[in-house]
Amino acid sequence: WGLARGFETYTDSTTSLGYSLDATRFGNKIIEPLSEAWFHHSRFNEFNAHQLNERVYHWFDHRSGRPFFLLIHYNDAHDSYEVPSPYDHLFGPVSEEAKRLLPEAKYGRVELTNSQRQSVITAYDNSLKYIDSQVGELLRSLERSPECSNTYIIITADHGEAFGEHHAYTHGWDLHREVLHVPLVVAGPGIPAGVRITAIANTPQIFPTVLEWAGIKQATVHQSSLSRMWDTHDAPDETTLSEFIDPTPSSAPRGMISITTRKWHFIHYRGSHRDRLYHWHTDPLEQMNVSELPENQAIV
Repeated sequence: WGLARGFETYTDSTTSLGYSLDATRFGNKIIEPLSEAWFHHSRFNEFNAHQLNERVYHWFDHRSGRPFFLLIHYNDAHDSYEVPSPYDHLFGPVSEEAKRLLPEAKYGRVELTNSQRQSVITAYDNSLKYIDSQVGELLRSLERSPECSNTYIIITADHGEAFGEHHAYTHGWDLHREVLHVPLVVAGPGIPAGVRITAIANTPQIFPTVLEWAGIKQATVHQSSLSRMWDTHDAPDETTLSEFIDPTPSSAPRGMISITTRKWHFIHYRGSHRDRLYHWHTDPLEQMNVSELPENQAIV
Protein backbone atom coordinates (compact mmCIF):
# COMPACT_ATOMS: atom_id res chain seq x y z
CA TRP A 1 0.00 0.00 0.00
CA GLY A 2 3.00 2.33 0.13
CA LEU A 3 2.46 3.26 3.78
CA ALA A 4 6.18 2.94 4.52
CA ARG A 5 7.22 5.69 2.11
CA GLY A 6 9.00 8.60 3.80
CA PHE A 7 9.61 6.87 7.13
CA GLU A 8 13.13 6.10 8.35
CA THR A 9 11.73 3.31 10.55
CA TYR A 10 8.60 1.37 9.64
CA THR A 11 7.16 -1.61 11.53
CA ASP A 12 3.99 -3.60 11.03
CA SER A 13 2.73 -7.08 11.81
CA THR A 14 3.79 -8.52 8.44
CA THR A 15 7.16 -9.24 10.08
CA SER A 16 5.56 -11.42 12.78
CA LEU A 17 5.44 -15.22 12.85
CA GLY A 18 1.66 -15.12 13.26
CA TYR A 19 1.20 -13.09 10.09
CA SER A 20 3.43 -15.45 8.11
CA LEU A 21 1.55 -18.50 9.39
CA ASP A 22 -1.82 -16.89 8.72
CA ALA A 23 -0.79 -16.41 5.09
CA THR A 24 -0.64 -20.21 4.70
CA ARG A 25 -3.68 -22.46 4.36
CA PHE A 26 -2.55 -24.57 7.34
CA GLY A 27 -2.09 -21.51 9.54
CA ASN A 28 -5.34 -19.84 8.50
CA LYS A 29 -7.54 -22.92 8.73
CA ILE A 30 -5.99 -24.80 11.67
CA ILE A 31 -3.47 -22.85 13.77
CA GLU A 32 -5.38 -19.56 14.01
CA PRO A 33 -8.71 -21.14 15.09
CA LEU A 34 -6.86 -23.22 17.71
CA SER A 35 -5.03 -20.12 18.94
CA GLU A 36 -8.31 -18.25 19.35
CA ALA A 37 -9.91 -21.19 21.14
CA TRP A 38 -7.00 -21.69 23.56
CA PHE A 39 -5.85 -18.16 24.33
CA HIS A 40 -8.72 -15.88 23.22
CA HIS A 41 -6.79 -12.73 24.13
CA SER A 42 -5.29 -11.34 20.97
CA ARG A 43 -5.45 -11.51 17.21
CA PHE A 44 -3.34 -14.22 15.71
CA ASN A 45 -1.76 -12.17 12.92
CA GLU A 46 -1.59 -8.62 14.33
CA PHE A 47 0.12 -6.69 17.11
CA ASN A 48 -2.21 -5.59 19.86
CA ALA A 49 -1.87 -2.09 21.30
CA HIS A 50 0.42 -3.17 24.14
CA GLN A 51 2.75 -5.04 21.77
CA LEU A 52 2.83 -2.04 19.45
CA ASN A 53 3.65 0.28 22.34
CA GLU A 54 6.56 -1.97 23.34
CA ARG A 55 8.04 -1.52 19.88
CA VAL A 56 7.55 2.24 20.13
CA TYR A 57 9.31 2.34 23.51
CA HIS A 58 12.26 0.43 22.07
CA TRP A 59 12.49 2.85 19.14
CA PHE A 60 12.13 5.85 21.45
CA ASP A 61 14.97 4.68 23.70
CA HIS A 62 17.33 4.29 20.72
CA ARG A 63 16.32 7.30 18.62
CA SER A 64 18.64 10.11 17.58
CA GLY A 65 18.42 13.55 19.15
CA ARG A 66 16.76 15.01 16.05
CA PRO A 67 13.11 16.14 15.92
CA PHE A 68 10.83 13.23 15.13
CA PHE A 69 7.46 12.46 13.59
CA LEU A 70 5.85 9.32 15.04
CA LEU A 71 2.69 7.71 13.64
CA ILE A 72 1.01 4.86 15.52
CA HIS A 73 -2.04 3.03 14.17
CA TYR A 74 -3.86 0.90 16.74
CA ASN A 75 -6.02 -1.77 15.15
CA ASP A 76 -7.75 -3.28 18.20
CA ALA A 77 -11.11 -1.56 17.59
CA HIS A 78 -11.57 -3.48 14.32
CA ASP A 79 -13.82 -6.52 14.21
CA SER A 80 -13.77 -9.07 15.71
CA TYR A 81 -12.93 -6.79 18.66
CA GLU A 82 -10.54 -9.18 20.43
CA VAL A 83 -8.67 -7.61 23.37
CA PRO A 84 -6.84 -9.10 26.37
CA SER A 85 -8.30 -9.58 29.84
CA PRO A 86 -9.64 -7.77 31.83
CA TYR A 87 -10.72 -5.47 29.00
CA ASP A 88 -12.55 -8.25 27.14
CA HIS A 89 -15.45 -8.14 29.63
CA LEU A 90 -15.34 -4.68 31.21
CA PHE A 91 -18.72 -3.58 29.88
CA GLY A 92 -20.47 -6.93 30.20
CA PRO A 93 -20.49 -10.38 28.61
CA VAL A 94 -19.97 -10.72 24.88
CA SER A 95 -21.76 -13.34 22.81
CA GLU A 96 -19.37 -15.41 20.73
CA GLU A 97 -22.24 -16.21 18.38
CA ALA A 98 -22.81 -12.50 17.76
CA LYS A 99 -19.16 -11.95 16.90
CA ARG A 100 -19.23 -15.01 14.66
CA LEU A 101 -22.28 -13.64 12.81
CA LEU A 102 -20.84 -10.13 12.42
CA PRO A 103 -19.05 -10.88 9.10
CA GLU A 104 -22.32 -12.25 7.72
CA ALA A 105 -24.16 -9.13 8.88
CA LYS A 106 -21.44 -6.96 7.36
CA TYR A 107 -22.10 -8.46 3.94
CA GLY A 108 -25.87 -8.23 4.37
CA ARG A 109 -26.43 -11.97 4.60
CA VAL A 110 -28.03 -11.96 8.07
CA GLU A 111 -29.67 -9.42 10.37
CA LEU A 112 -28.46 -9.37 13.96
CA THR A 113 -31.05 -9.47 16.73
CA ASN A 114 -31.16 -6.59 19.20
CA SER A 115 -29.31 -8.64 21.82
CA GLN A 116 -26.66 -9.75 19.30
CA ARG A 117 -26.21 -6.17 18.12
CA GLN A 118 -25.81 -4.95 21.70
CA SER A 119 -23.28 -7.69 22.37
CA VAL A 120 -21.16 -6.56 19.42
CA ILE A 121 -21.38 -2.95 20.63
CA THR A 122 -20.20 -4.12 24.07
CA ALA A 123 -17.21 -5.85 22.45
CA TYR A 124 -16.42 -2.63 20.58
CA ASP A 125 -16.64 -0.59 23.80
CA ASN A 126 -14.25 -3.06 25.44
CA SER A 127 -11.83 -2.51 22.56
CA LEU A 128 -12.05 1.27 22.84
CA LYS A 129 -11.36 1.11 26.57
CA TYR A 130 -8.32 -1.09 25.94
CA ILE A 131 -6.92 1.31 23.32
CA ASP A 132 -7.64 4.25 25.63
CA SER A 133 -5.60 2.58 28.38
CA GLN A 134 -2.67 1.96 26.06
CA VAL A 135 -2.72 5.51 24.68
CA GLY A 136 -2.59 6.65 28.31
CA GLU A 137 0.46 4.45 28.92
CA LEU A 138 2.14 5.90 25.83
CA LEU A 139 1.45 9.51 26.88
CA ARG A 140 2.72 8.87 30.40
CA SER A 141 5.91 7.46 28.93
CA LEU A 142 6.29 10.55 26.73
CA GLU A 143 5.74 12.84 29.74
CA ARG A 144 8.88 11.40 31.33
CA SER A 145 11.02 12.55 28.39
CA PRO A 146 12.59 16.02 28.06
CA GLU A 147 10.94 16.49 24.65
CA CYS A 148 7.42 16.41 26.11
CA SER A 149 7.06 20.17 26.53
CA ASN A 150 7.91 20.70 22.86
CA THR A 151 5.83 17.89 21.36
CA TYR A 152 2.52 18.13 19.53
CA ILE A 153 0.07 15.24 19.93
CA ILE A 154 -2.84 14.40 17.66
CA ILE A 155 -5.34 11.63 18.43
CA THR A 156 -7.76 10.80 15.63
CA ALA A 157 -9.17 7.93 13.56
CA ASP A 158 -9.54 7.08 9.91
CA HIS A 159 -13.18 6.02 10.32
CA GLY A 160 -15.94 5.33 12.84
CA GLU A 161 -17.98 2.15 13.15
CA ALA A 162 -21.54 1.21 12.23
CA PHE A 163 -23.74 -1.20 14.18
CA GLY A 164 -26.88 -1.50 12.09
CA GLU A 165 -28.10 2.08 12.57
CA HIS A 166 -28.59 2.31 8.80
CA HIS A 167 -28.48 -1.42 7.96
CA ALA A 168 -24.68 -1.48 7.72
CA TYR A 169 -22.03 -2.89 10.03
CA THR A 170 -18.37 -2.05 10.73
CA HIS A 171 -17.09 0.37 8.04
CA GLY A 172 -16.36 0.69 4.35
CA TRP A 173 -19.98 0.20 3.27
CA ASP A 174 -21.68 3.43 4.19
CA LEU A 175 -21.23 7.19 4.67
CA HIS A 176 -23.60 7.95 7.53
CA ARG A 177 -22.42 9.94 10.51
CA GLU A 178 -21.57 6.93 12.67
CA VAL A 179 -18.83 6.08 10.17
CA LEU A 180 -17.66 9.62 9.30
CA HIS A 181 -17.65 11.30 12.72
CA VAL A 182 -14.27 10.57 14.32
CA PRO A 183 -12.41 11.93 17.36
CA LEU A 184 -9.87 14.70 16.86
CA VAL A 185 -7.86 15.74 19.91
CA VAL A 186 -4.91 18.13 19.51
CA ALA A 187 -2.49 19.19 22.26
CA GLY A 188 0.86 20.94 22.34
CA PRO A 189 2.72 24.25 22.74
CA GLY A 190 0.47 27.26 22.18
CA ILE A 191 -2.76 25.25 21.92
CA PRO A 192 -5.33 26.32 24.54
CA ALA A 193 -6.30 23.51 26.91
CA GLY A 194 -9.89 22.45 27.49
CA VAL A 195 -11.28 24.14 24.37
CA ARG A 196 -13.86 22.30 22.29
CA ILE A 197 -14.18 23.41 18.66
CA THR A 198 -17.65 22.93 17.18
CA ALA A 199 -16.73 23.85 13.60
CA ILE A 200 -16.51 21.21 10.89
CA ALA A 201 -13.01 19.87 10.24
CA ASN A 202 -11.69 17.12 8.01
CA THR A 203 -8.75 14.77 8.41
CA PRO A 204 -6.77 16.07 5.37
CA GLN A 205 -6.36 19.32 7.34
CA ILE A 206 -4.03 17.46 9.71
CA PHE A 207 -1.34 17.44 7.00
CA PRO A 208 -0.91 21.24 6.59
CA THR A 209 -1.24 21.59 10.38
CA VAL A 210 1.76 19.33 10.96
CA LEU A 211 3.73 21.16 8.25
CA GLU A 212 2.97 24.45 9.98
CA TRP A 213 4.18 23.14 13.34
CA ALA A 214 7.36 21.87 11.69
CA GLY A 215 8.04 25.33 10.24
CA ILE A 216 7.55 24.23 6.62
CA LYS A 217 5.52 27.16 5.35
CA GLN A 218 6.57 27.11 1.72
CA ALA A 219 4.69 23.86 0.97
CA THR A 220 1.74 24.17 -1.41
CA VAL A 221 -1.31 22.35 -0.07
CA HIS A 222 -5.00 22.64 -0.86
CA GLN A 223 -6.19 22.43 2.73
CA SER A 224 -6.00 25.04 5.48
CA SER A 225 -4.34 24.37 8.83
CA LEU A 226 -6.49 23.53 11.83
CA SER A 227 -4.67 26.13 13.93
CA ARG A 228 -6.92 29.00 12.84
CA MET A 229 -9.82 27.27 14.62
CA TRP A 230 -8.29 27.91 18.03
CA ASP A 231 -6.27 31.01 17.10
CA THR A 232 -9.09 33.08 15.61
CA HIS A 233 -12.23 31.19 16.76
CA ASP A 234 -13.73 32.24 13.44
CA ALA A 235 -13.81 29.10 11.32
CA PRO A 236 -15.96 29.43 8.19
CA ASP A 237 -18.73 26.95 7.43
CA GLU A 238 -16.65 24.78 5.14
CA THR A 239 -17.84 21.85 3.09
CA THR A 240 -16.35 18.46 3.88
CA LEU A 241 -16.38 15.81 1.19
CA SER A 242 -16.33 12.03 1.69
CA GLU A 243 -16.54 9.35 -0.96
CA PHE A 244 -17.06 5.61 -1.12
CA ILE A 245 -16.60 3.53 -4.24
CA ASP A 246 -18.37 0.16 -4.24
CA PRO A 247 -15.81 -2.43 -5.37
CA THR A 248 -18.51 -4.95 -6.28
CA PRO A 249 -18.46 -5.68 -10.05
CA SER A 250 -21.34 -3.90 -11.72
CA SER A 251 -22.33 -2.67 -15.17
CA ALA A 252 -22.98 0.81 -13.73
CA PRO A 253 -20.78 2.80 -11.34
CA ARG A 254 -21.96 2.56 -7.75
CA GLY A 255 -20.96 4.15 -4.47
CA MET A 256 -21.74 7.23 -2.42
CA ILE A 257 -20.65 10.84 -2.12
CA SER A 258 -21.24 12.72 1.13
CA ILE A 259 -21.22 16.47 1.76
CA THR A 260 -21.20 17.80 5.33
CA THR A 261 -21.62 21.41 6.42
CA ARG A 262 -22.14 22.91 9.84
CA LYS A 263 -25.88 22.15 9.62
CA TRP A 264 -26.46 19.63 6.87
CA HIS A 265 -25.31 16.19 5.77
CA PHE A 266 -26.20 15.14 2.23
CA ILE A 267 -25.53 11.63 0.85
CA HIS A 268 -25.78 11.01 -2.87
CA TYR A 269 -26.02 7.40 -4.03
CA ARG A 270 -24.45 6.96 -7.45
CA GLY A 271 -26.66 5.16 -9.91
CA SER A 272 -29.86 5.56 -7.88
CA HIS A 273 -32.32 8.13 -6.57
CA ARG A 274 -31.98 7.22 -2.87
CA ASP A 275 -30.41 10.51 -1.82
CA ARG A 276 -30.45 11.42 1.86
CA LEU A 277 -30.45 14.81 3.59
CA TYR A 278 -30.12 15.16 7.36
CA HIS A 279 -30.14 18.22 9.57
CA TRP A 280 -27.50 16.54 11.71
CA HIS A 281 -27.22 19.42 14.17
CA THR A 282 -30.69 18.54 15.52
CA ASP A 283 -30.73 14.94 14.28
CA PRO A 284 -27.24 13.60 15.12
CA LEU A 285 -28.30 9.95 14.72
CA GLU A 286 -29.62 10.75 11.22
CA GLN A 287 -33.00 9.12 11.66
CA MET A 288 -35.05 11.63 9.63
CA ASN A 289 -34.36 11.97 5.90
CA VAL A 290 -35.67 15.39 4.88
CA SER A 291 -34.44 15.39 1.27
CA GLU A 292 -37.96 15.28 -0.19
CA LEU A 293 -39.48 18.11 1.81
CA PRO A 294 -40.43 21.03 -0.47
CA GLU A 295 -38.60 23.59 1.65
CA ASN A 296 -35.34 21.66 1.28
CA GLN A 297 -35.23 21.27 -2.50
CA ALA A 298 -32.97 24.27 -2.99
CA ILE A 299 -30.53 22.81 -0.41
CA VAL A 300 -30.52 19.43 -2.14
